[in-house]
Amino acid sequence: MEQTVNLRAELLRRFCSSLPVRRYQAYHWLGKLFEPKAPYIVNFTGGRFEVRPGDLASIMVAYCGFYERETTVWFRRYCENASGAFIDVGAEFGYFPMLADRYSNRRLRTFAFEPDPRNHAWLLRNIALNPGINVDPIAEAVCDARGTVKFEKPREGFTIFSRIQFVPGEAGGPAKDLGSELIDVPSTTLDIFRRERGLSKISLVKIDVEGAEGAVLQGMQEGIAEGAYERILLELHPWAFDTPERMEKILGILNGLLVHYEVHQLPPFDTGGRWVDKTPDYYRMTWKDEFLRAVPRFEEQHVRGERNWEHFVFVRKGVSMFPAS
Repeated sequence: MEQTVNLRAELLRRFCSSLPVRRYQAYHWLGKLFEPKAPYIVNFTGGRFEVRPGDLASIMVAYCGFYERETTVWFRRYCENASGAFIDVGAEFGYFPMLADRYSNRRLRTFAFEPDPRNHAWLLRNIALNPGINVDPIAEAVCDARGTVKFEKPREGFTIFSRIQFVPGEAGGPAKDLGSELIDVPSTTLDIFRRERGLSKISLVKIDVEGAEGAVLQGMQEGIAEGAYERILLELHPWAFDTPERMEKILGILNGLLVHYEVHQLPPFDTGGRWVDKTPDYYRMTWKDEFLRAVPRFEEQHVRGERNWEHFVFVRKGVSMFPAS
């Protein structure tokens, strides 16, 4: 693929992302006329990245300027004074690693885990498009043991839903509705990775693993007890815990986190294509009893067939949510 910015797509990106509202709607209609049919490159946060037509996340980033707006607002504020190690579990094409590099002025070193071969190759291309970016790509799945795991690789356009195959008590079942192919990928735990890399402190761990949250957190227990992980940005997929046993297990793991962490909940994100900058009181704190009441209600979403997800920020007691300057 040509490594230069596609002029037609770049002009469309600039127009859509300049709109105060309805950016995605503008792309939806204008893209039918002007978007290239093959993968192409546009500018982003002082660098460049590859957009894949039909892939929702990369399209939102290109034409709305963000993906998961509320999480992006929080993350950009976190990066302002952050430094040290940032681990992105489920990095896909590198959206958050690119943000981390740009908004921390390269003070953050990102370790980007992406086991899906298609996504990992995409991540590597985006790293190559941004010389000097402080990102280490790792083609392994993160779970609760080192070895090999079955991995669901959905069809083109649904790569944001790639995930570890069903493991009893941990993740959801095979994504048959997404035409997934099962493949073997190497796996590790964050505790093993941290020890091997000599990382005593991790400023932030972002976890977006489509239902395998429990397995990732199980593989962090040593570091959690030692205070190694200062902040955890967790995307929780309640539809994956579709039995009482799985729900009980993830609740037990999350309840264990509250011994060491305070938990905050980010508001549901807006996909309409509006950008806003929020003040530090933007997020709302979810106290322990409220949090434990909130999580079980997600099971109702699964019963209704809703694939919703919510974001929580776990902050180590004694650590500030946003690093001080």
